Amino acid sequence: MSEPEHLVPPGGPAATLAGNGGVSPGALPLPAAGATMSFQDPEIYQAFVQSLFRSIDHRLSGAIEQNVATEIATLTRLLNIMPPTVVQQHRVLFELAFTLLAADQPNLTLVRGLRRDLSAINDSYVGGLSRVLLFLSGKTLLNAILSALLTIVAMSFVFMFAISGGIKLLCVAAVGSGAEQPLSDLLYGPGVHELMLMAHAAFLGSVVSIMWRMRSFLSDAGLTPLVMYVSVVTRPVVSVLIAVLAFCTMKSGLVSFHALELGGPGGGYVAWAVGFLCGFSERLAQDFLVGAGGALEPARPSGAAPAPRGAAG
Repeated sequence: MSEPEHLVPPGGPAATLAGNGGVSPGALPLPAAGATMSFQDPEIYQAFVQSLFRSIDHRLSGAIEQNVATEIATLTRLLNIMPPTVVQQHRVLFELAFTLLAADQPNLTLVRGLRRDLSAINDSYVGGLSRVLLFLSGKTLLNAILSALLTIVAMSFVFMFAISGGIKLLCVAAVGSGAEQPLSDLLYGPGVHELMLMAHAAFLGSVVSIMWRMRSFLSDAGLTPLVMYVSVVTRPVVSVLIAVLAFCTMKSGLVSFHALELGGPGGGYVAWAVGFLCGFSERLAQDFLVGAGGALEPARPSGAAPAPRGAAG
């Protein structure tokens, strides 16, 4: 009796043999006795990938849902960029993910969880600055969020010290130029203090917003700890930029918050409250940007229809 060319183990695509000699159903050639199969062999690795896609042929040949297509595309990308030896070590996860996708009603929650685990494994092989961020983010979403919160708090104080140091350097550089007094009055005036206060409050608003929504962050099955850390730690950057925009537009009079003004007796409180809200509420930040953009639009003649969105000016 001739030896079969392929091995289909019981249990479906997720079934494997123990050790490196395990084979994927219906695709990988059965190695000779005593031989060790390795995905470093391009033909064996290609056969493994083909076996995965054969399990979902019925889904690829017809209409496919967007969510399912996204998961297939992401898993395909991981197969392309992950080292073959790493794929071999975690082949069961790939096989299980494709088995779930091949079902009549795919369990996308489980697929997203498997894909996230595989993405996290792939992140551990990145280099450069990502290695540092990977160390900070840890191996769980909770660790990534807590590390990001501590990083944001540290960034807020570094930002304040950097601005203060920059102001002092500018004043020192202006000594002897004959204009040091007006420059000092400008840099140490109430406007700069309000701007710094607003920016620092935006950092704190971002921290409170992240803590408020921590449960929703933890329930996101699609993000790896590294991606979660980066997405969380970059939120205050946007908040500070919007707070600076809010400060400039309020000082110029383009946009006002219920007739509140900076520079008055309660200017510091107004600056802190507006900065905090810019960091805490994404909706407020978006509404503010829309309001600031609308204030700069030219006035239309009465009765004229508004220009369609996206039309060139």
